[in-house]
Amino acid sequence: MSDNTFDGSRFAGRVAVVTGAASGIGAAVAKRLVGEGASVVGIDLAADALTVLEKDLGERFAGVTADVTVEEEVAAAVAVATERFGSLDLAFNVAGAARGGKILDLAESDWDFTVDLVQKGSSCAPSTRRGTWWTVRGAGRSSTSRRSTRTSRWWAAART
Repeated sequence: MSDNTFDGSRFAGRVAVVTGAASGIGAAVAKRLVGEGASVVGIDLAADALTVLEKDLGERFAGVTADVTVEEEVAAAVAVATERFGSLDLAFNVAGAARGGKILDLAESDWDFTVDLVQKGSSCAPSTRRGTWWTVRGAGRSSTSRRSTRTSRWWAAART
């Protein structure tokens, strides 16, 4: 049975990490989780936008500036969840971007940026035990969601 009542308590007592939390889908996910009772650690490169979210969402939101393509930065950001909120139950891997242009005009570094961010980045899974993981990829034309309770590292890729 699906609970879509949104009464503000569906995620009460849960702690979540949201990558890409400073804007777009990531910010919407973070706001909704806090509105539904969760404590959230938002990870993004946009420190100023995270600061604004911290002011808007209050004490149950902690913004952490980190690059999700750098495993050590993700591990440090995820550690904030357990240090500040006592646990980690949920992760929403939403960070994603691409460099625009015609395919034939893109440099290899442009491809590397997108692959590193979308396919390899945002891996919070090694930092928890028995959590629930969601990933959203491919803003625009398509996105994919995946739920997993596996504790091993896994990657998700967009189909665009």
